[in-house]
Amino acid sequence: MKSNDNLRDSIDAAAVEHAERARAVAARASMVRRGEISIESFAHTMREAIREYLARNPAGGMTPQQFFAKHEMEKRAFFRELKAKGHKSYRANQQDHEQIVNSIFQSVHEGTKPAVQSLLKAHAAERRYDPEWAKRVAEQTHGRRMGRTLVAKKDHPVLKDLKEGHMLSQTHKAALQSATYSGLACLLFSGSQIVRGQRRLQQRMEALEAELAAVKAEATRANARLDSKDAGKDWKETARAIRAAEPAIANRELARRVGMSESTVRKYLAAL
Repeated sequence: MKSNDNLRDSIDAAAVEHAERARAVAARASMVRRGEISIESFAHTMREAIREYLARNPAGGMTPQQFFAKHEMEKRAFFRELKAKGHKSYRANQQDHEQIVNSIFQSVHEGTKPAVQSLLKAHAAERRYDPEWAKRVAEQTHGRRMGRTLVAKKDHPVLKDLKEGHMLSQTHKAALQSATYSGLACLLFSGSQIVRGQRRLQQRMEALEAELAAVKAEATRANARLDSKDAGKDWKETARAIRAAEPAIANRELARRVGMSESTVRKYLAAL
């Protein structure tokens, strides 16, 4: 089992490196073909690779995209051959990926930290995968696939919350894209908790401001009542005098000046 694992890791690393180099060679060869850059500006090894690519793909031949697609087909065929020979590859396919990520997002949206290890084990059991699958997949990252997922879920409540809370910058997105499933869960949950905490704090501040405004209004009314009392006047007498001088005055303003509640002043005026 150990030798198979080492072989798989070596194959995976070589495949990734080869894919990146193939993409780079194809792109540079396309630039040379269009005359945008001289082949002599590249290092010796890259020049040879570009010449080989151009020789195999003369003008009118494969585009860089077709060249890379061909490479991908060859890579898949290679892995199918390995699988047929009994070599195991523990990877999450697209359906696995979508179900795992959806579960993580749903848990974060409900305010619960996702238990990724348990989630992967349950998924492996449901799909009847090898027990080793959950452990291996937990260690892997899924860069391009995760990038597409983040774009597809841009309107999900979790990501919208993070964006509104300024927790979804390009740096945050890069971290999410390069994370394992456990890393994704931790980043989403911690960011979501911070945003929710900020929202609760904002609501508390608004409630305190409203409470302070009510206290100030009551203090103003109390001061107005004391002023009337010190002047030897009843508030009703003061209200009548103000109303006579300012017929269009609003009940709220009149109540403020005489130091009574608006409802009390309204009832008094209605009884006049």
